[in-house]
Amino acid sequence: MNEQGCLRLESLIREHAVRLGAPDLGDRSVESDERSEEGVRRRLPPRDRLLRRLDALERHVLLLHRGVYDQAMSKIRGMLELGARDSEGPALNVPSTAIAVLPSATAEGTIEFDLARLPDLSEPLRRIQVLRALIQEDDDAFPG
Repeated sequence: MNEQGCLRLESLIREHAVRLGAPDLGDRSVESDERSEEGVRRRLPPRDRLLRRLDALERHVLLLHRGVYDQAMSKIRGMLELGARDSEGPALNVPSTAIAVLPSATAEGTIEFDLARLPDLSEPLRRIQVLRALIQEDDDAFPG
């Protein structure tokens, strides 16, 4: 992938960030590196910016992915069951789900949602990872 391809993909991620409900994916702070010795932020090359945006997109998708919830609940259940076997106390009530309670962004009060109802986003995650790997392997398009 050449520099123009990277710029186009980066632009697409920024354009769709608001539709995804993740305006931070379009944040321009990802375009520069940490402070240099001179105290000036340096704008990263298009390939590096694109890779950073893909990382941010992956983190966002993981927040909404049912698989992350399933893994977390499995660990919680395992730890509770292990603790119950090791103790002589009463049997523990192992949770069957988790409810998120968040402040409402549009009104007073809170909103609640069952994390067990999150969608399976395995395929979008796989595609992001494949694209990242292809970009990282494409050294010929980015000499020196």
